Parts: sequence; structure tokens; C-alpha cells
Amino acid sequence: MCILQPDMCAICAFLFNTLKLCLRQLLILCRAGTRYETPDNLGAANLLRSCAGLATKCHSKFAITRILEESGASLTAVSDRDSIIYTLECLQEHL
Repeated sequence: MCILQPDMCAICAFLFNTLKLCLRQLLILCRAGTRYETPDNLGAANLLRSCAGLATKCHSKFAITRILEESGASLTAVSDRDSIIYTLECLQEHL
């Protein structure tokens, strides 16, 4: 239910649909959650999640974050018992 005036609801719907067409997501799902850890490698799933966006041989963590933010993108990593999901959201022209 829209609490705004009818004209504003139409504008909001138009903007939402336009943004939905322009935004893209890239998901990488790894079946590497804590369920698959053994006593020899406890904490490996947490380490993989924490390493998202860290420095590489060519770029520092700051440089990676700056490049992503300058292009309007965001990188997230989420883990649960079964998997780790890396998500990159950006505008269609930057993908």
C-alpha cells in the first residue's frame, strides 16, 4: 500500500523498475561451509569469507575498495553452515 500521492507512487515505481534493469549481480556460491570442515581444517570457511576483497599481488585492499566504489559497485561475502556466497553488485555497464 502506497502512502504517497498517486503521482509519487508512479514515479517511485518507474525509478524502481529502471534501477532494477540497470543493476546486475554476480553471485559465486561455494559449497565450502562449516559443515564440510574436518578437525584438521577448522575455521577454513571463516577464513575464506574474511578474505573477500583483501590485497592481491597487484592491488592493495584500499585500491580494490576504491576501484569498486568509484564504479558504484559493492562486494559482499556471506557464509552459513553449507556455503559461502560472494556477491558483486554493480551497474550493467561496469559488468
